[in-house]
Amino acid sequence: MTATRQRLAHAFCSCLLVLVMSMLRLTAQTVTVPQTAAGEFISALSAAIEAERQTLHALRQVAGEVLQDLEINEPKERYLALTEDALTLHASAPADAPGMPATTRTILEGTLKALNPEPEPPVFTVLDEQQKWTQLTKELDTEARRASQELDALRLIRKAQTSEGKSLESLVQAEHVIELLRKERDTPRAARTAQFVREQMNALPPPALFTHSLGIDLVLLTLEPPVYVSKQPITWKPFSLFLANSGLPPAALPWPASVVKFDPASRKYTAAAVDAPVTQLSYDLAVAFCKWASAKAEIALELPQVTHLRRGRQTETLALWTSTAWAPADAFAQEMQSRFAVRMFTVWDPLRRISAGETVGEVPFATHPELGFRVAASIETVKKARLQRLYSEMNLPPENSSASTGKATENLP
Repeated sequence: MTATRQRLAHAFCSCLLVLVMSMLRLTAQTVTVPQTAAGEFISALSAAIEAERQTLHALRQVAGEVLQDLEINEPKERYLALTEDALTLHASAPADAPGMPATTRTILEGTLKALNPEPEPPVFTVLDEQQKWTQLTKELDTEARRASQELDALRLIRKAQTSEGKSLESLVQAEHVIELLRKERDTPRAARTAQFVREQMNALPPPALFTHSLGIDLVLLTLEPPVYVSKQPITWKPFSLFLANSGLPPAALPWPASVVKFDPASRKYTAAAVDAPVTQLSYDLAVAFCKWASAKAEIALELPQVTHLRRGRQTETLALWTSTAWAPADAFAQEMQSRFAVRMFTVWDPLRRISAGETVGEVPFATHPELGFRVAASIETVKKARLQRLYSEMNLPPENSSASTGKATENLP
């Protein structure tokens, strides 16, 4: 080999030695990373992956040199060139080097044994070795590409920690990158990173306001547990859509044509005031709306409890249905309710629109001109809906969580 190539080989040897040892040291550090702060986890893992990526590029250069050396016609020259490649790898990759460094060295040692210069190896043996090294270069390219993608994901995680208002978007992008790698080939490191991303998502505070796809604004109430309640009573705008899909005949509805009209041709309902709250409806009809809206959109809705509605009593103008079962204080009323199996639900009435007290029990088919309803949603269903909506807006596959990919992450180190 020429003196220039020898100098390059020695320089490459020194560079690769530093990179591999750095990779080994940093990889060992990441074993205890989950117990450290998030920033330290990202920094340590980024350094380890970057060292690995550089090492893979260096190994790819060795593989390219080997392929060139395999084309040398003179067996002795070929053997000497490959021997120098082997010395370079032995000096740079210690015996306990993980992954591709050890694999590359093992393949090169096998090549040296197969291509012993005396006697001259058959042509098919040389071709077999060339095929091995061609395959190895593809694998090295793949591993280097995967390392680059992992670094991209970690950069997005770091961006999420420093950005305001865009944290979830960055984490969703990082999750997508990692899940693509896991679908290609899962590794403990990729699984741990996916778990870390999910933990960061779960740690984000829920939105103070979330708008249902039907246009219903849900406001977060800081109760224990927290819950979302619609900002206003449900209006005719979403409710008329429910009626059109309910299959209920107009004669079965309690409203006159001056409030809502039915068009037999289009099978649609048109309200006289679409932004007015829906009143004079039964508990059963309010529950039916919640079930329909939950099936149509991404959030499970239900009637709120009395404790939820008390948070907004200063601005309430209607009596409202709740999901709280009515428990009469009077012993005789309790006995009658039990004996005749009468279902009754609590109506919250802070302004005493329909009763003398703040709450009153009503049968589920009761109606009143000033009795309406709000809807509630759990914090879990709103967070899930926000994620699903974000996936759609970013043109990503639906929720890439570990549960959807079937990958276990709970017991990772």
